[in-house]
Amino acid sequence: MPMTQAFSPAALTVPYHQLLAVNSNGMKLSKIAKLAVCFAATGAAAHAVSGDDGASAHNKEFSMPELVRQTKLPPHWLLTGDAAFEEGRIVLTPREKSKGGVWHKKSYEVAGDFTVEWTLRARGHNDKSAGGLAFWLLTENTGKDTGLYYGPSRFDGLQVLVDSNGPLREALTARLSDGSKPLTREDVHESTFGSCIVPYQDSDVPTTVRLSYDSARTLLKVQIDHNVCLQTRQVQLPQGNYQIGITADNSVTPEVFELLKFDLYNGLTAEATLPNAVSMPQPKLVLKSVDEETGEKHMKEMNTLELMASEFTNVDIYKKLDGLEGKLLANDIGELFTHVRKLQEAQRSQLQKLDMLLENIQRLTRTDSDGNPEYSFEKFYQFDSKLEKMLKEQQQLKEATKQQALMQAGPHVDDIVQKLLIWMIPLGLIMLVMAYYTFQIRQDIVKAKLL
Repeated sequence: MPMTQAFSPAALTVPYHQLLAVNSNGMKLSKIAKLAVCFAATGAAAHAVSGDDGASAHNKEFSMPELVRQTKLPPHWLLTGDAAFEEGRIVLTPREKSKGGVWHKKSYEVAGDFTVEWTLRARGHNDKSAGGLAFWLLTENTGKDTGLYYGPSRFDGLQVLVDSNGPLREALTARLSDGSKPLTREDVHESTFGSCIVPYQDSDVPTTVRLSYDSARTLLKVQIDHNVCLQTRQVQLPQGNYQIGITADNSVTPEVFELLKFDLYNGLTAEATLPNAVSMPQPKLVLKSVDEETGEKHMKEMNTLELMASEFTNVDIYKKLDGLEGKLLANDIGELFTHVRKLQEAQRSQLQKLDMLLENIQRLTRTDSDGNPEYSFEKFYQFDSKLEKMLKEQQQLKEATKQQALMQAGPHVDDIVQKLLIWMIPLGLIMLVMAYYTFQIRQDIVKAKLL
C-alpha cells in the first residue's frame, strides 16, 4: 500500500480549533471517564503486553533502555551532526547553534501494533525558540536532507515534534506527510493533526513521551508521562520497513536537548492501553476586564459557546433554525411512524401475555374456604413419592416375571451337561478296565501259542 494513500494530508490534517474543542470536552468529561477506568482496564489488559509478555515484546535491538549504565552508544545506533554520548545520555545539541541526531542503522518492520517510548530533557533556555526535538518514523524512500530540525524537510511518514515556536508555545505536535512538498519551520505547525501543551523547557524533571499504534482499531495515541496528549483513528500506517530516529536543533539558543532513554515494543504495552481518564491541559481563553473608575481587574474564563457567541447574530440563528426546519420537513417520517406502530403492537401483545401469566400465578396461589392454598406444594411432593414407589414395585414385578419365565422354560443346558458328566465318568472308567483286561488276555494267548 503506497504511503501517499495512508498519509494524505488533506484527509488527515485536523484544524487546531477543532482539536481544541475535542480536548476541552474531554477534560469536562474526565470525571465520568475516571468512573469507567475499572471496567475498561480489564478489556484493555487483554489486548496489552505486560509481565513476561511485555519482556518478550521488548525489541532490544531497537531500544536504548539503560543508557545511564552504558559507557558507549549501542552498536546498532548512529550519531549524526553535533550529537554526542556523554555520561549515560545522548546530548543532541551540546552547545549554542548546534544540531544533531541519532538514527538506527537498520529499518524497523511495522507488521502490526507497536509502542515507542523516549525520555527527553531540555536545559539552558526558557523562552520562545525556533529550535525543537523531533521523533521520526519514515519510509525507506525518504530523502537524507537535514533542513527541518536536523531531519528531512521533505519526508514520507510521521513526525512528533516538541518545540516552543507554535501557537501553544511549549507543546507537542504531530503531523504526517507524503513527501510531496517540503515543510519549513514557519509552516510546519499548519499541518498539525494533534497537539497538547508540554512544559518541558529548562526542567530538571525529564519528560517521557509514549507513541502507540493499534493496527486493529487504527488508533494512534501519544501520551506524556501517562497522560493522554492526543489520539486519532484517522491514521493508518501501511505495513513495511521504516526508519527510526530522533533529531534536535536549538537554532541560535543555548538550549541543550538530551535523550535519556529509548524503548520500542513489538505490541501495545499495558500503559498504552490504559483508559483516557487523565488528559493533558489545553489552552483556555481568559477574558480580562479593567474597571475604568477603580482600576480593579477581573479575570473570567471563556468557554467555547461564549467564544462563539460574538460571531453569531439573531439573524444567523434564525437562518440555522429555518434550515433545520426545512430538513425535518423534507424527510419522510411515514416509515418512522410505521416502525413506531409495530413497536406499539408488539408491546400490546407482550402485555397480554404478561396478564395471562399473572392470572395463572394468582390461580396457583389462590386459597380455599379454609384458608389453605388450593394448589399446595405438598401435593407435588406426595405425587413424587408415590411415583417413586410405583417405579420400585414395577422393578420388582419385572424381576419376578423373569425368574418365573426361566423356571417354565425347563432344565438349563448347564444342568443337562452336569448330569451327563455324572453318567459318563463311571462309564469311561469301566471301559478303561475292560480294555486293560482284554489286552492282558491277548498277551496270555500269545504266550500259550509260543509254548
